Amino acid sequence: MSNKVSVSKLVAYLKEKNESDSNLLNVVISGELSNVKIYPSNHMYFDLKDDKSKINGVMFASSVKNLNFKPTSGDKVNITGNVKVYQNNATFQIIANKIEKDGFGQLFVEFEKNKKELESKGYFDIKHKKEIPSIPSKIAIIAGHNSAALKDILVTLNTRFKLSQVVAFPSLVQGNKAASDLISTINLVNHYDFDVILLARGGGSFEDLNAFNDVNLAMTIFNSKIPIVTGIGHEVDFTIADFISDFRATTPTAAAIKVSPDTIELNSFLYKAQNQLQARMDQHIKYSNNKIDYIASSIQLNNYSYLLSDKFQSLDYNYNILVNQINNKLNNKKDMLNKLSLSIEKNNIKYKLQEQKQFLLNSIQVMDHALEKKKNNFINKININKEALINTQQNYINQTKNIINQNIISLNLLDPNNILDKGFNIIYKDDVLIKDYTTLKKDDNIIVKGGHSQQLKAIVKEVEDNGK
Repeated sequence: MSNKVSVSKLVAYLKEKNESDSNLLNVVISGELSNVKIYPSNHMYFDLKDDKSKINGVMFASSVKNLNFKPTSGDKVNITGNVKVYQNNATFQIIANKIEKDGFGQLFVEFEKNKKELESKGYFDIKHKKEIPSIPSKIAIIAGHNSAALKDILVTLNTRFKLSQVVAFPSLVQGNKAASDLISTINLVNHYDFDVILLARGGGSFEDLNAFNDVNLAMTIFNSKIPIVTGIGHEVDFTIADFISDFRATTPTAAAIKVSPDTIELNSFLYKAQNQLQARMDQHIKYSNNKIDYIASSIQLNNYSYLLSDKFQSLDYNYNILVNQINNKLNNKKDMLNKLSLSIEKNNIKYKLQEQKQFLLNSIQVMDHALEKKKNNFINKININKEALINTQQNYINQTKNIINQNIISLNLLDPNNILDKGFNIIYKDDVLIKDYTTLKKDDNIIVKGGHSQQLKAIVKEVEDNGK
C-alpha cells in the first residue's frame, strides 16, 4: 500500500484487515448498555460503553428471540459477537450474537431506587397533577441555551399559535451542575405569573439525561405552583422528571403542541360554530313564519258555514233515506190492503174485511208514530252536533290565537330593534357593520345606531385592544 491513498481505499483496506483478523470474530466485550432501542422488526440497536469509550452495536431479530431477559439502558453486560467495518460511512460496530447480564450500571440502579421510593410515597399519583391550560397566554421555556430543543419549541409555537407570550429561560441540561441549575430556574419562573412551564431537552444517552433523574429536581417540579410539561429526549426515554411532571410529552415538539392550540383548527371551529348558529336562527325564523302562514290559511279554509253545511247535508241525506224507506213500506202495505180488499169483496166476507182494515189502520198509526220519533231524534242529534261543532271551532280559534301570540312574542325577542331599545348599539362605517373594533383607525367617521331609531355620527379618537 503506497503512502498516498484515497479515503475509500483506506476504508477498504481497514475493512479487509478487519475481516481477516480472527481477534475480531466471536470477541467478548464487557461494558454498559445505553440508548437501547428495539424496533417493530425486533432488531435491537444499542451503545456499549465504559468510562472512556463507546461503540455502536446491533443484534438482529434472529438472535434477539434467544435472549432470556429484556436488555435495558444501564445494564452491565458481556456481549459476544463480530466487529464489522462499514465502507460507506467508515464506521464500525459490534454485531451481537449473544448478550449476558453482568450486573446493573450504578446510575441505573440509583434511578430505579429513587423512582420506586417517590412512587411509593404517591408523588406520581394523578390526583397531584395540575391542569394544563388549553390556551395559555404566557409560556415559559426552560431548555439548553440555543439548543435544538429550544428552537423546535419556538418554531412549533410560532406556527400553531402566535397569541401567547413566550419567554425562554436558558439552563444547563447535562452534567453534574445541571440539576441544581434547573432547580434554580424553575424557582425563578415561579416568581412570575406564567400559565405553564415547558421543561425540555433533546435526545441523548441515559447518562446524558441523568440530570433529570435528580430527586431534588423532582421535588421542585412537584412543588411548582405553575403546571410543568416535560419534553425530554425521545419517545422511548423516561426520566424521573417525566413521572412527576403534570404532563409528559414524548419530545420537545410534542410538548409545544400540548400547550398550543392550532390556530387553523381554532378558526375553523369558530367559523363552523358561527355558521351553525346563523343556520339555526334562520331555520327558527323560517319555521315561525311558515307556522303563522299555515294557521292563517287554516282559519280561512275552516269557516263555520263550510263545516256546518257539510254536516247538515250529511244529516239531511240520512234523513231522506229513512223517510223513503218508510214510505216504501207504507206503499207496500197499501198495495197489500187493496189486494186484500179485492179478495174480500170477491169472497164477500165482510167481517174479515173490517178486521183487516182495523189492523192496517193500527199499523199505519204505529208507523206514523215511529216516523215522527225518528224525525225528532234526528233533529236532536243535529242540534247537539251543531252545538258541539261550534264549541270545537271556538276552542280551535282560541288555541290558534294563543299560538299566534306566542310566535309574535318569540319573533319580537329576535327583533334586533328590541335589543337596541335595551341599550345596545351597532356601529357602521361606510354602511358596513363593524364586528371587530381593530378594523377601525383614528379619525374614521362612524355611525352609532341605538334604540328608538336613534343614531349619532362620531369620529374615532383612539382604538384600544385590551386583549394584547
